Amino acid sequence: MVLAGNTTTERIEQLVLLTRRLCDLMEQEAEFFKARRPQDAAEITQEKGRLANIYRLECLDIERNPSLLDDIPADLRATLTAETKRFQNTLNSSETTIEAARTVTEGLVHAIAEEVAKTRTKHTGYGPNAQLDQNARANVGVTIDKSA
Repeated sequence: MVLAGNTTTERIEQLVLLTRRLCDLMEQEAEFFKARRPQDAAEITQEKGRLANIYRLECLDIERNPSLLDDIPADLRATLTAETKRFQNTLNSSETTIEAARTVTEGLVHAIAEEVAKTRTKHTGYGPNAQLDQNARANVGVTIDKSA
């Protein structure tokens, strides 16, 4: 196990605490997205990623050695089960919220890029009889980054 503890019970207690913190962070992140403040969500990304990696490693260890759970008290097992269900529910909810925010953001970026492209296009071609072709448009690339 990645978590430190003198006994399996102590390690599972730490896993419960880690799972709770991870759920809290995901719920906080979802609130930031719902409030249209994704920049605030970026502040917790590093901690969430670190905890998610530890959680993944702990789950792999338990999957490989299910006997680790044999000696833990029944109330701790029930708590772990409840927190794991909360984690799964939070994960599903967060996925939906983040996907919705991503879709909205992509739509806004495309709309902005189209408007910018419309204002930047210039007549660039000639039509029959060497007259300026009013319908010819230049292809203009638009790049949008965090500073935009």
